[in-house]
Order: sequence, then C-alpha cells, then structure tokens
Amino acid sequence: MLNEVLQKHWGYSSFRDKQEAIIRSILDGKDTFALLPTGGGKSICYQLPALLFDGVCIVVSPLVALMRDQVQQLKSKGISATYLYSGLSSNEISIELENIRNSRYKIVYVSPERLQSKAFKQNLKRTQVGFLAVDEAHCISQWGHDFRPEYRQIAEIKEQFPKLPILALTASATKNVVQDIIDQLKLESPAIYTKSFKRDNLSYRVIYEENKRNKIVELLQRTNGSGIIYVRTRRKTKEIADLLNKKKIIADYYHGGLPSQIRNTKQDKWINNEVRVVVCTNAFGMGIDKSDVRFVIHYDLPESIEAYYQEAGRAGRDGKRSICSLLYEESDVIQLRTMVSSQFHDIKHISRIYESFCNYLKLAVNSGLDARFDIDLADFSRKFELKPLDVYTALKQLEKLGYLHLSPSFYRPSKLKVSISSTLLYDFQLRYPGFDKLIKTVLRSYAGIYDYYATINEATLAQRLRWTVAEVKEKLNRLNDLGVVSYQKETEKPFVTFLQRRVTEIVDREGLLKQSKKRSIAKVNAVVKYLESESCRSNEICSYFGESTSDTCGVCDLCLLQKRLTLNKGDFSSIEDQIMDLIQSKKCRPIDVMKQKLSEDLDNVRDVLYWLVEDKKIILDKSGYLQPSN
Repeated sequence: MLNEVLQKHWGYSSFRDKQEAIIRSILDGKDTFALLPTGGGKSICYQLPALLFDGVCIVVSPLVALMRDQVQQLKSKGISATYLYSGLSSNEISIELENIRNSRYKIVYVSPERLQSKAFKQNLKRTQVGFLAVDEAHCISQWGHDFRPEYRQIAEIKEQFPKLPILALTASATKNVVQDIIDQLKLESPAIYTKSFKRDNLSYRVIYEENKRNKIVELLQRTNGSGIIYVRTRRKTKEIADLLNKKKIIADYYHGGLPSQIRNTKQDKWINNEVRVVVCTNAFGMGIDKSDVRFVIHYDLPESIEAYYQEAGRAGRDGKRSICSLLYEESDVIQLRTMVSSQFHDIKHISRIYESFCNYLKLAVNSGLDARFDIDLADFSRKFELKPLDVYTALKQLEKLGYLHLSPSFYRPSKLKVSISSTLLYDFQLRYPGFDKLIKTVLRSYAGIYDYYATINEATLAQRLRWTVAEVKEKLNRLNDLGVVSYQKETEKPFVTFLQRRVTEIVDREGLLKQSKKRSIAKVNAVVKYLESESCRSNEICSYFGESTSDTCGVCDLCLLQKRLTLNKGDFSSIEDQIMDLIQSKKCRPIDVMKQKLSEDLDNVRDVLYWLVEDKKIILDKSGYLQPSN
C-alpha cells in the first residue's frame, strides 16, 4: 500500500533509509521524532501519511518561501495543499479556514505564529486533524541554532487534541537539542529515528585563502555542474555574481531583500540550469528540490556546524560525488567571533532600550499586556540616537526572555531601485522639475540604487526634504507609475506585541541570555575546531553531532592528503604519466580518464587526478575537457 502511494505521487519504487519506519510509526498514532540529515527525504515522511489519514495534516514550518515551494510541488503531484501566513488578508484567511474545515486540503502549512492565532485555534476545533508535523523542529530548542520562542507554544495544540500524534522533523540536532525538542513538544514516549550524518559522496574541503574572489573563479573554472556560493551580506551576493559573469561564468544573486516574484524567478532559472551558480545569503536553499548540485562554496564562515552542515548538504543529493569548499583567512575568524558577541548585550543595555522603546510607544508602567503596536525601527533608532542593529538584537533578546514578540515581517522596510539609465533619468529631471529635488535626495542618500534595490525610509527622506511622509510616498508612487523607479512599499506593517505588562526592570531569568551567549560562542569554537582539524572532515562533523565513527570518508581534503602521503611514489608517478600522456593525445573529460583503467584501484586514479588539478598541473577548460596547464 505505502509503496503504491509512493510510486503514484512521487515516482519512486522504494523508500530511502528510515522513511518507511517513520511513516508507519505516525500511521500507528505514535509521537515520532525523525532526524534525517539534509537530502534524507524528510518531506515524504509527513506528506505521504497525510494522504492515508482521515482529515488534514497540519505542518508547522518557519519560512513562507519554504511553505510556498512545498505547496507548489504537492499541487504538481495532484495533492491538495495550501499555506497560511501573516501576509494574507483577513478575507483570504477566512476563506482558507472555511476550506480547511470542509476538508478541501490534505496538507496545510502554517507558520508558528499563525498556529497560535485565536481564529485558527477555534477553526481547528471544528476540523478533523489527522496529525501535526513540526518541520525544522530544531527551532523549538534553546540549544538549537535558530531558536524561535513562538515554536515553544506548539505543545498547546496537544492540550487541545490529547490523542493527536506529533511528528517532529529536523536535519541537524545534537543530543541536547533532540532531548529539548522532545521535552518542549511534550512528545509521549516517542519513536526516535536517526540517520547517520555521514555523506559519503561529499568531499569536504577547507581552503585557507587571502584572495577569496580569485579563488572562487579558479574553483569554478575547474569544476563542472551547477552550485551555490554562500556569503553573509546582501551586497556581496551581487558583487560576486557580477565578477563571475565577467569571467563568463553564468551566475545570479539572491537574498531575502528581493521581491518574492524576483526571488522565485531567480530560483527557477537555477533549478532549470539556465543559471549555473547562485550567489546567495542563507535565505536560499531550504526546501529546494534540486538533486544535481555539484558544489557548494562558503565564501564566509558559517556561524555554526549545524548551519554549515545543512547548507553544504544541499550538494550531491543524487548520490554523486560533489565538493563542499569552505574558504577562510585569519581575519574571518576574528570577524565571526566579533559578530556573534555583538548579538548579545548586557542586561542594563537591554533595559535601557526596553525603557526607551516603551516611552516611544507611550506605554505606561503596568500596562500593555497583549497590546500590539505598529513600529518604525529607523524612526525609533534616530530619535533615541541608537544603532538600528543594536535595537534589533536587543529586541530579539527581549523576545527570548518572553517580554514581547516581533512580527515575522519586523525587518521588511520599503525598497527602491531606479529603473532607467542615468542619462534618461537626467532628461526626466529636466522635463519634470517637480520631481528633481526628490530624485537628487534619493541618489545622495542611497548608493548603488541603479543596480539593486536599496532599503529606504520615507520618514528620513521627508525629514531631509522638509516634506510630509505622505508627500514623499505620493511622489514615489507617481515615479513608480511612470516607470522611472521600482518602488516596493511594505507589504505588511511591522508590529510588536507585548507579552507582559511594562515592567521597571528587565530580568534575565535563569541566566537565559548568558547561557545563550555561551552556547553561541561554543558553536563558533566548534567551527574554528573544524577549520583546524587534522583528521577526516566528515568524522569531525559526525563527532559534533554525537555520532561516533571509525571509518574515514576517504574523499575530504585531509583524507586525500593522507592517501597521497601513503600512496607508493612509483604508483603515483606511473598513474600521473599515463594521465598526462592520455590528455595530450586526445580530448578527455575526467570520466574518460576513469574508463581507461590506468590502475587496478580506480580510487587511486581518481585521487591522482584530483591532486593534479589541485596542483594546477592540469586544468579543466570551459567545455569540461582536461588540458595540461602549460
């Protein structure tokens, strides 16, 4: 029965390791925990049983983009699904809630915030629910790498539906995180399924490099296939993509600040191999179903092994050899430590920002429980002479402490980009002088606005122009209608909800923030330990997640180095000479060399070929053929 459903909707003849056992566990009505590393097929573990349960499967998911992608994929398979998030209008929400009650969908994705809304909870009482799936369940854990306080309230659904089975899924979790997830979700004697963190087809490599941009070009020129380059800032995504395109490497950039329609288009072009490389922030990749990613490069250091493992794990989902390269220099380690430390403030600083914030909102002491306020981060920061990033990180810490809640769209201000050339814009200013002052102010205020969307603040522009905010928005709307600029207004007004009455003193209960900072620093130390490792990279990752393994991967940079040191010098020279003679006599791709059986041990041939490329004795040309470098 299960195999028939799998074949019908997904086209697979058999399950991957652990999938069938997880599905049978949830079908038996048991609380279940599944830890399947990236590429392990988590989605099928709840999507397939949803088709066999009476009623609807509710899936809690952290990202709107992830929900949208999953729903699109399900619909393409003939499975009825929808997703609810805070960006929908009240009318759209009402219609969808009625559809859910009437069993129009088998799978409904919701954000953790939407799950807590009164309307949704009341609707669930009149809905037949088969089971609840919590995707990216590590978000519930204070030990995890993406702690989300709102996830902690998911367990309240268990109180409403005591017999409702819950399936928790994640791709990366240490033993502490696993136990914390089980405790927070109140799973009852859960069946626990974990799959090895070892990915035998991934070749992990750490490269110390001061000129990282040149190194990226070099790596791509001798690597075939499509891939991802992860960077930390939005600015770098475009800069590096532009560099690659100048080197005739078809690339595009992607980050969370782009409009959703543009993000979708960029993503689709990469999936369909119209674009070879996507340079992106960590907003890209989660839930994307592309199996033939041949490489993942980290231009900047990740904040944790969990983050690195998930991002690197987007390579080689088809089981074929893929390369995961991590570039760094000494200053990167210093910057990472500084960045992580800057995310935490002492309790006095947090209290000062909290007091200023409450004053800004005119909130009296002992009032404000469940009060919701629209907020303007830039305006607040300017009036109280604070740095916006300091304000944001302090408010996030207040959220962790349970004092307030920030809406998911909290940090989504307006965007603006000039749509015409500088020559045409100058001509427009001459023809329509009423717009001249605004245009000049915009150009002086925001660099690079011809090339990419800049985050703008209408209140700041109004202050500089000595106009009203309404006048600024009206003229920007007019410029947008004329096609001079692309003006993207906030799709949802940011807001904050107070979870407690205003207090006179902020208290770090049980030292939560100190513990959180300590854990974050420990995660950075684990990244540095990985960089400095002298043993198998894959084993280093497995060890971090509490998995002991004695067998080395044989394909990471350190394993390959060890092989080179132990390979008989005569054997190495013999294979090298044969490879050089072969590529000089005819055009060969790497696969052609492997077919020649230059040694009884094909692994030795593959490794020597790798070393020759690494030592730049041979190169891959643009067509994927091997050539002597001189």
